[in-house]
Amino acid sequence: MVHKIWESYPTIEKALYDVKKLMKNSIKVPMVEVNNKILEYIDAPGKYLRSGLTIMVADNLGLPIDHDVISAAAGLELMHLSTLIHDDVIDNADTRRGVTVIHKDFSNKIAIYAGDYLLSLSGRLLVESNLKINRNMIDNKVIEHILIGELRQLMNQNRDDMTMNDYLRQIKGKTATLFGLAVLIGGIKAELPRRDLKRLYYAGQMIGMAFQLNDDLIDYHQDSAISGKPKLQDVQNGIYTAPYLMLKERVDNIKDLEYDELPRLMKEYQIFDSVEAVITSYLNKSWRYFELVNINPTKIKELLRKLDY
Repeated sequence: MVHKIWESYPTIEKALYDVKKLMKNSIKVPMVEVNNKILEYIDAPGKYLRSGLTIMVADNLGLPIDHDVISAAAGLELMHLSTLIHDDVIDNADTRRGVTVIHKDFSNKIAIYAGDYLLSLSGRLLVESNLKINRNMIDNKVIEHILIGELRQLMNQNRDDMTMNDYLRQIKGKTATLFGLAVLIGGIKAELPRRDLKRLYYAGQMIGMAFQLNDDLIDYHQDSAISGKPKLQDVQNGIYTAPYLMLKERVDNIKDLEYDELPRLMKEYQIFDSVEAVITSYLNKSWRYFELVNINPTKIKELLRKLDY
């Protein structure tokens, strides 16, 4: 199954079925139990937003949704999945997308190696796409940027003097880089000048920043049954996201508060509205980058509205 957000986009929905099929067919772990667990993750109800954006941009530019695009999109999703498996070990999470996480079924060591396997496989699928990504992308250090973002998060964990600027720098690598790559890949076959490829990357990067900030809001005011992860999980793990950091600027001794007091205070101090204003700012920047490349972002706007942006 493909997530219902794609029902209004039949071309993309069909392509995402092909993406999931290629992902599943590419998993070749000899240990059957681990192999089946990875397939369970792939079949879980994820939105496949990154691969969907790749296909949406390619379709918008009138490019064929061929094997190259499908292979690159599958590589992106496997790269993302590898980071989720690693994150769940670090956060000691119990579930992901309604599925018991791999380190709970097996061990932390097996989960880490499974994540590493997916990271390696994602690279192979990106190479097999024949899109010459390394030659055309904004730089060839995407995985390094993502991992540096992850390292920033770990170094910032339980850091009392962390600022909003520190956080934005962290998510620029950890989350926004992969969104930038997703949008960029969608336009590679259009033979755009390097300047426009950079604009595509930045358009995706701005969406990634907005996506992470929106995810931060979900952690504080959406039930875990809907979000797919425990409420207030980040702050309990010492991971300080935008709402917490904004509240910290207004409330003294925030670490002395009970966790369940935070959402009430955030509402009182209009923190959610402040975060939403930053989200809107990033999205407006994204639309301007798309328009500079003569891409009408209307469909992308419609898609993001389905995510409650």
